[in-house]
Amino acid sequence: MREVAGYCKRNGQNFRYETGQETPITLVRAIQDVGLDNQGVNFDLANLILYGRRIGGRHRTARPYVQGIHAKDGLWPTNPRELGRKFPLARVR
Repeated sequence: MREVAGYCKRNGQNFRYETGQETPITLVRAIQDVGLDNQGVNFDLANLILYGRRIGGRHRTARPYVQGIHAKDGLWPTNPRELGRKFPLARVR
């Protein structure tokens, strides 16, 4: 990750981690371990739902690093071997 984030930095770009399977603290640790100032988090609430992650106050840990969001909807997984279903925003059925 350091190599890719470094490449982005040299090109004047930010490198964003996307919420999903990892916990917020894992994302923050990765950012801190890489140690470059061009990293951030793309907060995707639907990804958290699709992976069956609980949503709550613990996501505040990543708040200072949020640089973008994805807006889509999703349904919680009902089969332990599959992700939940994703939909365009406000189109869950």
